[in-house]
Amino acid sequence: MKKATAVYITKPEERKILLALKQKIVGVGKRFPYGGKIEGKESPEECTVRETEEEAGGLTIKKEDLIPFAIITFWKGYSMDGNPFFKVLFYMCEKFQGKPSSTKEMVNPKWYDFDNLPLDELKAGDEIILSELLQKKMFIGKFLFSEEGEKLLDHIIIPASIEDLIL
Repeated sequence: MKKATAVYITKPEERKILLALKQKIVGVGKRFPYGGKIEGKESPEECTVRETEEEAGGLTIKKEDLIPFAIITFWKGYSMDGNPFFKVLFYMCEKFQGKPSSTKEMVNPKWYDFDNLPLDELKAGDEIILSELLQKKMFIGKFLFSEEGEKLLDHIIIPASIEDLIL
C-alpha cells in the first residue's frame, strides 16, 4: 500500500481555501490540494513540505505549521476487504509564505470561498473531506472507489483525536 500526504492551505480570516488543477496521474483536470507520495525515509511532514514546494510554485509552508485532520484509506473495486491501494494523511495549514503559481504538476491555483467551493471540479469524495475540514473535525476515513477510480461507491467516517492521526 502506498502512503501519501495532502495539505489544504487556508486563509481562515478570509474564509478561503487554495485548490489547483492536477496535471498528472490520478485526477487529471480536477482541483486538488497539494501533496503526494512519501519517499524513502522522509516523514509525512517532510513529504508535505517537499510536495508543496514542487507543486505550488512560489508558495512554501513549514512542517511545524501543519495541522493533521484526517487519515483516509482508499480501496478500489467492490469491497473494502483485501488490500487498500493508498493511505493518505491530510493536513490543514493556515500559515504560508509567497504566492502559488502553476507548475508542471499543478496549474491555475485559485483561492475559493469556504461557502463557494468548485464542487463540479473536485474528484469524487473530496466534498466529504472538505466538509469535515471546514467544520474543523478530525476523522479516520475509509473510501471505496470503482475499479477505474472515478466513482465513490462507499465511505465511512469515524471521529478521531490528534493521537489517532499518526501514519
